[in-house]
Amino acid sequence: MGLISLLLGNESFHNHAWKHPVKAMSLPFEPTRSYVYKAARYELLPRLAEIARSSGDEPFLLRDISKRLLAETYSPAELELRVKKAKSDATEKISNIFGFYIPFLAENLKVFENLGGGMFRNIPLEAELAEADAEATDIESRAR
Repeated sequence: MGLISLLLGNESFHNHAWKHPVKAMSLPFEPTRSYVYKAARYELLPRLAEIARSSGDEPFLLRDISKRLLAETYSPAELELRVKKAKSDATEKISNIFGFYIPFLAENLKVFENLGGGMFRNIPLEAELAEADAEATDIESRAR
């Protein structure tokens, strides 16, 4: 069964992936882009990876999982706060900044594979191990 169908009502997913209360963030909240980046990278992505692990290799909509985690981690008022954009008078909601950083970091840090259209998939363990081996071999060859 795919993660989408799980998210839409399968009780076993809700009990499995969300059974533990949301942990308090170790970073104190600040309405800044820097905070959002650090929170997304160091706190939320590991939690999202843990939640998504239950989907196996089935594709899932990362935004659905991340929106739920954000709603359980932050108050609506915190997510609605607006932050000024760099070199502009325009502002952007904290929730929108998270919406940019989470998929950007998930793909670039190889937490998930981006399938396009908002769909992601867990990177198979074999692929992670092969990449780690390739990096180790590259480091060894440069050291010689």
